[in-house]
Amino acid sequence: MAKQAENNPATLGKLVNWGKSMANKAGETTVSEAAKAVVSLALKLAGL
Repeated sequence: MAKQAENNPATLGKLVNWGKSMANKAGETTVSEAAKAVVSLALKLAGL
């Protein structure tokens, strides 16, 4: 995902929006916690 985000602004926008959405709902489920970690890591690897 990070590589795609570096090369595709639309993908980067989706990652940012997913990150914001998951930050708002992070405590709801274990699955959202795992997804939040993946998106956060992808954003870091993309340099954000």
